[in-house]
Amino acid sequence: MLLLWTLARIGIVVGAEPQLMKRFHLVVVLAPALAAGWAATHDLYEVVRNEAYEPWVVAQKLPEMGIPAGTDVGYIGTGTDAYWAHLAGVRIIVEIPRTEAPRFIAADTARRQEVLALFTSVGASAVITRNGDVANPAEGWRRIPGTHHFIWQRPWLIAAPEKN
Repeated sequence: MLLLWTLARIGIVVGAEPQLMKRFHLVVVLAPALAAGWAATHDLYEVVRNEAYEPWVVAQKLPEMGIPAGTDVGYIGTGTDAYWAHLAGVRIIVEIPRTEAPRFIAADTARRQEVLALFTSVGASAVITRNGDVANPAEGWRRIPGTHHFIWQRPWLIAAPEKN
């Protein structure tokens, strides 16, 4: 608020028309107000929707799928939007950025399997993505239950289902 008050009091252009200064002040006040309003509306929508926070659900499901805390994983997407990794206590050690995912998708099955093998060769126990086009069930991808995320593991790395 102090910053907004300061900006509103600054005379940017000496001798500017009063109408121009009023418009400038309006923009200085409305821009942050609209940004805050947008964020609040988005948060309110999420609360009203009353759905589970997807990164949390992914983090809860990974140990059930044989990926306990401390595990190194790969990611196809941008790691900065992979908050589930922090929540699960896993570490993303290798990724294919979102911008390169179309090249992975366009590759033939053999080439995609080679790339996935490279993930495991550097120590990733699994590869995770939110991109449904990447996750081809015929190549071993499985949906993480209750989410839009998918996981790929070498067949011998897939944990047996826990018995209750």
